[in-house]
Amino acid sequence: MKVALCRSKKLRLDGAAATMANEAFRSTIPTCTLGGMQIASLSGEETANLIIDVARGRREDVEAPLYMTSSDAAAVSSYALSPMVREIYDDADVVSPESGIMVRFSHLLSRTPLAGPCDTTGLFHDVARRAPEGFRFFLFGATAVEVQRAADVTRQMYPHIEIAGCSHGFLDTSEERALLRRLDALQPDVLWLGLSVPKQRQFVLRNREKLGSVKVIRTCGTLISDLAATGQAAPDWLSRAGLAGLHSLWREPRRIARRLLVANPHSAYLMLAHSR
Repeated sequence: MKVALCRSKKLRLDGAAATMANEAFRSTIPTCTLGGMQIASLSGEETANLIIDVARGRREDVEAPLYMTSSDAAAVSSYALSPMVREIYDDADVVSPESGIMVRFSHLLSRTPLAGPCDTTGLFHDVARRAPEGFRFFLFGATAVEVQRAADVTRQMYPHIEIAGCSHGFLDTSEERALLRRLDALQPDVLWLGLSVPKQRQFVLRNREKLGSVKVIRTCGTLISDLAATGQAAPDWLSRAGLAGLHSLWREPRRIARRLLVANPHSAYLMLAHSR
């Protein structure tokens, strides 16, 4: 029986069962196989509208909390090399393309090219702008000071959005259990999950069955600390052009340069060899 997500429904499914429950939903999402990964061919606007529709119970084919994440070009390499990374991505209901490079490769190599980049920064702001009054965000990640600052910035930018709560990302086991109870009580529309990779996706695999009161789970990397530092992560024009990675390169040149020099060439090979 199909069950629409609403505030009165609290589903309890383990990670594998949750994915199985959303198979009908996943079959409706257009995808592109890029380097062996299944990437959603949805624009940023379409993805934002999807999040809002699921949160408001308009998608009856969603029977478990919707788990959404994203992949940049470097992650294609990790997906091929690491069974753990493959499990993490394959468990997601929607994997969005972070970079314009992926979009360009898809137009060259795939019969079903990507609609456009859907980077996390742009998606956060698209959802916040489009969401109705009282739409509820929960921010989880970064330090206590940063996540509180990010919550305050979001309230200032989008006063119609309700920040149901926030938590820093450095929790021990007992604190994580307390957070899960808190999320169950608060029932946020979107949990923005800003832990490090792969910790944020491991959190979902470990706890998805306990997050039945959350409508949508979306990983967001460094978005929370970026919001805290600047009021916005990558500039909107960079995000929409699929070039948010340039902002990351400016902020973290050593880490990002290594990805560009090591992971991205391998990813390019994989996309050339394993795309359709």
